[in-house]
Amino acid sequence: MNIFLDVGSHSGQTLEEVVRNQYHFDVIHCFEPMPEEYHRLTEIFKTSRTDKKIEFHNYGLLDKTVSLDMYGTNVDHGSSIFPNKERMKGREKVTRCEFKRVSEFFAENIKEADLVIMKINVEGSECIIMNDLLDTGECNKIDNVMIDFDIRKVPDKMNDEMLLLERFKKEGFNNFSLCDDVMIGSNHQKRIRHWLSALACADKIMEPSITKKIKRFLNKSDTNKAASY
Repeated sequence: MNIFLDVGSHSGQTLEEVVRNQYHFDVIHCFEPMPEEYHRLTEIFKTSRTDKKIEFHNYGLLDKTVSLDMYGTNVDHGSSIFPNKERMKGREKVTRCEFKRVSEFFAENIKEADLVIMKINVEGSECIIMNDLLDTGECNKIDNVMIDFDIRKVPDKMNDEMLLLERFKKEGFNNFSLCDDVMIGSNHQKRIRHWLSALACADKIMEPSITKKIKRFLNKSDTNKAASY
């Protein structure tokens, strides 16, 4: 199964691109903890003319299942679990939101054989999410994750980005793209399109006849076996 995880869906800017027929995602999971954005998201796409299965989740992903306060709004620079996130207007507004442990979601909903493409734009929680996936080994199910490092906007957490990238290198996790490198284009949809087109696994999401199992088989087989297959 080809799965897209839109972590931090906001009002569906990414979803607007990935529901296009050129992508062969079987299911798209959208995660948005903020109630107003979640309502807009579901209203906009509930009558979407697509054969793709879209699952909307009115919670965010973290390293534990918990209710937490979100500070600020998404009107300006995005609501965050970090009250001291820089350039965040409206920090006086606090919204209680639900979160689910990301490794538990993976264990319950994603299989080893699935193709998994993941976008993370969560206003500072990205390192928490990825560290939990690394801690539990669930990160091995990810074919590519595009990370927007908003943690650099949180004054006392600025080193977390570097520490996570160092951990990626140490543990040999290479299935990631950085927002600064791949989000290129005049609007959000074009930037998402550029990222997906640039993926080494783009053949898998655009050609349904090429499955993850076949590619794994070919990668693990020697030349003679691959040729006979």
